[in-house]
Amino acid sequence: MRQLLRFLLLTVLCSSIDVKRSDGHEPVLDEQQARKTRSLHACALSDFVDEASGTKHKITKSHLRSLMQILKGVGIKTVSWAYYADADGGHLVPMSMQSVTNTYQHLGNPLATAVAAAHAEGLDVFGYFKPYEMGVSMVSPAGSKEAQEEGHFDLIGGKLVWADPFVAQHPQYCIYGYNQAVLARLENPQDATPVQIAQVRGDAYTEFLVKSKEIIKARGKKMRLNFEVDSLRERIPANRLLAYPANMDVQWKRWIELNLPDEAVIRHYGFSFDQLMKDARTAEIVALLHKRRIPVFFNRYMRSYDKHRFLNDIDTIRSRPEYTGYVFYEVYSYVSYNADGTCTFKYPEITKAIRHAAQSDRIHKSH
Repeated sequence: MRQLLRFLLLTVLCSSIDVKRSDGHEPVLDEQQARKTRSLHACALSDFVDEASGTKHKITKSHLRSLMQILKGVGIKTVSWAYYADADGGHLVPMSMQSVTNTYQHLGNPLATAVAAAHAEGLDVFGYFKPYEMGVSMVSPAGSKEAQEEGHFDLIGGKLVWADPFVAQHPQYCIYGYNQAVLARLENPQDATPVQIAQVRGDAYTEFLVKSKEIIKARGKKMRLNFEVDSLRERIPANRLLAYPANMDVQWKRWIELNLPDEAVIRHYGFSFDQLMKDARTAEIVALLHKRRIPVFFNRYMRSYDKHRFLNDIDTIRSRPEYTGYVFYEVYSYVSYNADGTCTFKYPEITKAIRHAAQSDRIHKSH
C-alpha cells in the first residue's frame, strides 16, 4: 500500500498573482471588474498512457522536454501527470498496444522523466493517481487466443487483458463485488446487503485518503483531490455507469469535513458544461470547499469540436470567485508528439484558450 501511496505525494505550491499599476500602487478595482480581469491558475493534465497508445513511435525524453517548454510558453503553471505503474514499467497491456509498452520501457519511469523536464522549465507537478483504475475494462472472451496469451485474471465472460502489475499479481485485492475483504468487515457476512457493502467500501476508501494525507503532509506536500461530480449523486449519467465503482458510498462531504483536500478539482465528463453550471450538487460541493478556503480548480475536457466555446467557458469560470484555476484536460487531445522529438499544439484555438485563462499576454494598464 505504501508503494501506491507514495505516488500521491504532490510537489506543487500555488502562486499568487500580483497586479500593480505603472506608478507602483495597487489598482482599485470593483469586484465585478476584478472578476473579469483576474488570471486563473492554468494547469495541464496528462493521462500519459493515452499519449503513448496514440503515438505510433516511441515517446522520448526529448518529447517530454519539448512538451514542458510549449506548455510553459503559453502560460501553464502546473502539470498533473497520471501514474500508471510508471515505476514498475507501466500497466500490462495487450500486444495490440505495444506502443505503450515500448514507450514505458524506453523512458524507464515516465513520471520521473516528466518531473525533471517540468522542473527544468519552472513548472510544478502533481502525481495524479486514480485508485479505481487499476485495470481497464478490456476483456478477451473465455477460450480465445488473446485470453490465453494475455489474460491476467478471470472476469465474467473472459479474462482481463489490461491491468496494473500489482493487481495482476494480487487479483484478490480487485474488489469494485462481495469480496472476502469486504465481507470480513460486516457483523453478519451471511446476510450482506448492498447498503452495508457500500458503507464498508466507502469507509475503507475514506481511510485510504486519510492515510494518504498523513504521508503527504509528513513530506511537506499538498494533496489535491478530484471530485468526480458525475458520480457524486444517486443517479449517475448513463454513459458513465461503467466508469465508477458500484456499491460504494462516496463520502465526499466527510472528506471536506476532515480537511483532506489542500486543493480540489471539479471534474466532469457525462454532463455538459452548461448542465454543470446549473447543477445543484456541483454548486453544493464548490460552496463547501470555498467556505473552507480550499482552492478549487475546474477541469475541462478540451475537445476540438468545442473550440468555438473555449473562451466563453473560461470567462464563465473566471467570473465565479469560488474557482482559483483551470485544468486543461487532457494533453493527448491538444498536443502532437512528432517524429523529430518535438511536441506541437494541434490547433491554434487551444493556445489562445490557455493564454486567455492565464492572461499571459495581457498588457496591464493604469487606471
